Amino acid sequence: LRHGTEVLAQQLKQQSEYLVAMGDQQKRQQSLAIDQQIRQQEMVLAQQHNEQLLMLQQAAAQQKSALEAQANALVLEYNQKKTREELLQRQYEWEREHYETQIKYNDEYNKLQAQQHAAAQQVTAQHAQLARRAAASEQQAHMAHQTSANALNTSTATIATPA
Repeated sequence: LRHGTEVLAQQLKQQSEYLVAMGDQQKRQQSLAIDQQIRQQEMVLAQQHNEQLLMLQQAAAQQKSALEAQANALVLEYNQKKTREELLQRQYEWEREHYETQIKYNDEYNKLQAQQHAAAQQVTAQHAQLARRAAASEQQAHMAHQTSANALNTSTATIATPA
């Protein structure tokens, strides 16, 4: 019986050690499987993170590009409007100067016209005065001629009549 008990005890010990060893081995296998599963999940998470980061960077780059294009368009529009405004200002200045010059020329032209008209009136008045003087001189000359002719006739008649 002792030997049977010892054999049974030894068998129990071996089976217990075997079960503990199997349990330890299963624990290690399960731990390795869990570690491997965790690493796979970490890799999946890292890959998802990298994909999301890449998408975020691409979206940021597209937005930056769109904002730069919009900024460039606004700068171009501003420069075009500024250039147009400068051209309109120059055109306004030119038209204003032209208008002011035209006003000066018109004033000078009107003054010259008035002077020419006054001179023409003065010449007409001088012609009329000269014509009156010429007519008066002619009349005086005619009267002087008649007076001389009358005097000559009187003196000829006086000489011809013997006393």
